Amino acid sequence: MKNITSEDFKANLYFYLNKVFEKDESITINCKNGNCVLIDEKEYKFLIKAINLQNNKLMIKKIKEGEKENVSLMEEYNPREGF
Repeated sequence: MKNITSEDFKANLYFYLNKVFEKDESITINCKNGNCVLIDEKEYKFLIKAINLQNNKLMIKKIKEGEKENVSLMEEYNPREGF
């Protein structure tokens, strides 16, 4: 993660945007009132999904139950099979 000033970001906006898009790099922009992080939209959406998943207690319970299952006893997936 690269750290830059807000002045540097403003002066080189397209350069830093391309860095994020092309190199999948995140950039911390240091400002007077705090810092901002610039990340790719795909990375942002992934993080939001991860946060939502962590907050979904029912989903966490199902994942933990699934982790306990013996994989060797499972049958091959059949899309025509009913649940």
